[in-house]
Amino acid sequence: MKKLSNALTACLVASTSVLTGCAVMGGDMPVRVIGAVPAPPRAQLKPICRLDLVQADTGKTRSNRQVTGEFSESFVIEARAKSYYFVVTCDNGREFRSEEYKLGSRGSFNKLIDLGAIDEVQP
Repeated sequence: MKKLSNALTACLVASTSVLTGCAVMGGDMPVRVIGAVPAPPRAQLKPICRLDLVQADTGKTRSNRQVTGEFSESFVIEARAKSYYFVVTCDNGREFRSEEYKLGSRGSFNKLIDLGAIDEVQP
């Protein structure tokens, strides 16, 4: 009986260590972003846009969401400190880009990023 108890204890300790390691050493992390796409002058309808989360060092889109007007979206990123920026591309040809944000470190867990009225990219 004692051997079974020791085996169960060892299994519990090993499982806890693995789960703790995933939370501390890597895994995923939620990030929330809010902002607004400025309406074009004399617009009747709000444009349909795509909000991209872009990894700055590679320029690759990591995830995207469809947005219109004001938005509040969540993304899941790798729990490793990296720089990211957001790009909004609309069906009316307008494009917007945010500044870069350092995300993925412990201090950015479930961080709220307020883009405000995001700046339009000038052609």
